[in-house]
Amino acid sequence: MDKSKTILITGGGGGTGLVLSEYFNNQNYSVIAVDKKFQKKNLSIKTFKCDFSNLNNLDDLMKKIKKFRINYIINNAGISVQSNKPYSYQVLKKTFNINFFFHYLLTDFLVKQAIKEKIENSSLINISSLGEKFGFSNNPSYQTSKAALSQFTRSLAKDYSIYGFRFNNIMPGYIKTDMTIRSFKNKTKSKERIDRVPLNRWGNSKDLIKICEFLLSNNSSYINGATIPVDGGWSISGI
Repeated sequence: MDKSKTILITGGGGGTGLVLSEYFNNQNYSVIAVDKKFQKKNLSIKTFKCDFSNLNNLDDLMKKIKKFRINYIINNAGISVQSNKPYSYQVLKKTFNINFFFHYLLTDFLVKQAIKEKIENSSLINISSLGEKFGFSNNPSYQTSKAALSQFTRSLAKDYSIYGFRFNNIMPGYIKTDMTIRSFKNKTKSKERIDRVPLNRWGNSKDLIKICEFLLSNNSSYINGATIPVDGGWSISGI
């Protein structure tokens, strides 16, 4: 892949997003990483800071990235809010702003810009969660926001594939990241989750690299509107 192919990764400053940003940069993609903060300094990629929790920041971001011809998008940014009031509107609003609304509006902008500039053979990946499919306790906002993101993928595929785009959704299982580190370090919770996984381990961010690379490439040219689990087999074991 040459540097004329540009990929935008939300949440590209840390966790899985940073792993993906560095990998695709090393594969000679021109990477644009968007995040609230960046865990590493002096990254050899284009970086734009943006607080996804405030949708008013979206206009400024769109002005900054408008000049780039963006071929690929990975919508990876997401949060899971820990609260003793998980059904509160405050938790719902914050979670949906970051996990869904921001990506909904940014994607709409980027796809329409690509159509205007006649950028073909483009591919978008939304990264959701097992939570979109299974019911987990005390985290309704996270689960419903990820379900919305997954359904958004299908809508995009129906409406915009005619322009040469493909849209797919990755459904990760339990991946060891900053978001899940407390559960990972909790011996009881960690074992409960491993016991549900036929591969008998947690995933890590590197487990998402090759499926993303495949879905962005022409090797997946007839895969569109799909949801692909990357969960070690959790989804065949129930909840």
